[in-house]
Amino acid sequence: MENVVLIGMPGCGKSTVGVILAKTLGVDFIDTDLVIQKREGGLLQELLNSRGMEAFLDAESAAVRPWTAPGRSLPPAAAWSTGRRQWPT
Repeated sequence: MENVVLIGMPGCGKSTVGVILAKTLGVDFIDTDLVIQKREGGLLQELLNSRGMEAFLDAESAAVRPWTAPGRSLPPAAAWSTGRRQWPT
């Protein structure tokens, strides 16, 4: 199976669609918003309010780094907001 990556503006439904899609396909789902919140120890809005957009984009890049390194594959289904991209080659 190929990977499915949902990309879009905040609040457009990536996580909702991703969970349903992953369950339908029988694969794991990675929501980078949740990964960022766990790594940063707070809500995304708190990160944006206290540290700004650049800090959020840095946190997003760090959250997806394990799947975007050369030779690594993306998770079967994932959702990312629209920020910096570092796709595997």
